[in-house]
This record gives sequence, C-alpha cells and structure tokens, in this order.
Amino acid sequence: MQFELNSEYLYHNFTIRVAVNSDIFLFILDAQWYYDKIVKHNMNNISIVGINCQVDLREQIYYTNADKFFKFIHMELIPYLDKHLSIKPIKRFLFGHSLGGSYCLYDLLHSSLFDYYIIASPSRNLDILEDKVLLSKVFITIAQNEKIYKDIISKCECNVYKNQDHRFTALASLIDFMKLIYPTINICKNNLLIS
Repeated sequence: MQFELNSEYLYHNFTIRVAVNSDIFLFILDAQWYYDKIVKHNMNNISIVGINCQVDLREQIYYTNADKFFKFIHMELIPYLDKHLSIKPIKRFLFGHSLGGSYCLYDLLHSSLFDYYIIASPSRNLDILEDKVLLSKVFITIAQNEKIYKDIISKCECNVYKNQDHRFTALASLIDFMKLIYPTINICKNNLLIS
C-alpha cells in the first residue's frame, strides 16, 4: 500500500509505503533507499512503514524542523495508520540512518511511542543520551571510521563495523537488530546488502 500524506506542520507531502504482515511495526525513515530491500527480504514477517523524505530536504526535516516532523509522525501519521489499518501494533520500532538517526535521537528524548530505536551512524551528537532507561531502548551502530562515542556504546546495544564506511551501517544495522530481538531469524547480511 502506498499513499501521500500531507503534513499540516511541515506543509509537505510525504510518500508513505506500508506492508502489513504482523502486529510488530518497523518504521523506516528515508524509505526511498531501504524499503524495497527490507520488504523483499521480509524480515521475520514484521510490518514495514516506510516514510520517504526528499533528499534535499533531509536536514531541514530531520534536524532543523525535528519538532514539526515529530508532530507529523505522532499526530498525523500514526493516527492515520491506526484508523486505516486492520492490524493494530503491539510494538513499534523506529529506524533512521545518518540524519534520520539524528531524528531518532530527538524522538527518543521526547516520546515513549516507539519501543525501540535503531540508530545507524547518526550525524549529530550522541552525548545527549545519558538516561539509562532511554539507553535500554536503543540499538546504535557506527562505522569504524566514524566518531566513536565510547561512553555511550558501553551503556547500550551497539555495533561498531570494522573496515566499513558510513553508508554500510544502514542495512547492516537493521539486520543485526533483527537478529538481536529475533535470534532464530534466518537472514543473510550479504544478500540484503548486495541485492
């Protein structure tokens, strides 16, 4: 299912793509890059909600207007999905990479809507995460060549990908997170990263 949803807070239309498979929902920021691969490999039959973001607006939406994007997700998108989908989520996960990862940090600090946050190579400072309760809801990944936040990665689930760059962490993070919460999942990282 695909639809456009206009945000009254951002004065912007977002393309939303949804694959409903279960009552566990994974929300993916920058779905224009990740949605098809995730749906193709159908990670443990979870439901996928992809939010496309126009590439040249990513910093404006995820960082400068994070408060308005927050309102879009919490006050427009979630109520829309709750009204139009037959399955109601029992768990919600939010995934973001780079600037999308930075938005995940913002959401984490301002909400309890999502049960877990998959934050891949965030482009903004992780040092704001000090609360142990919040850290228990976070899976962070970074490439070896990126700034390593030693204090943070020692307090939460974190993977540092050796000999990899910033781009690699996005899909690898999703795979490793799914393996963490669903140990019996059978998914090959190479297939997802290459396909």
